[in-house]
Amino acid sequence: MEEEYLRQIIKEIKNDDERSFKKLFDHYYPRFLRVACYHVKHEEMAEEVVMDVFIKLWKYRKKLP
Repeated sequence: MEEEYLRQIIKEIKNDDERSFKKLFDHYYPRFLRVACYHVKHEEMAEEVVMDVFIKLWKYRKKLP
């Protein structure tokens, strides 16, 4: 994602836009999962870790920069 586009998506997420959150999720989930799998060495646990990250991102969206 382009930096300016990412800023816009974050702004929309802060304003409770679920579609923008889904765009961010769809874009970054595979990357985050690869990194988590590398560190955790267990795909199911890695999926849980990544999902926890996205859940917290949505939960604390109003605090995003």
